Amino acid sequence: MAAVVFVLVSFVIGYFLGRSRKPIRRVLALGTAQRNLSAALAIATLNFTDPNVMVMILEEM
Repeated sequence: MAAVVFVLVSFVIGYFLGRSRKPIRRVLALGTAQRNLSAALAIATLNFTDPNVMVMILEEM
């Protein structure tokens, strides 16, 4: 539940930092919301060979 709230809050923050242009707001909101998942997947891929690690990361998000 905390991960979902964190992603939603990140989305809202990114949306309001996009200023007045709507297409920029949408892109910035999506980029901000998914940024942490991308970082977690990159670190897990480089450091672990067990596929269960990737499953656990995706389940948490």
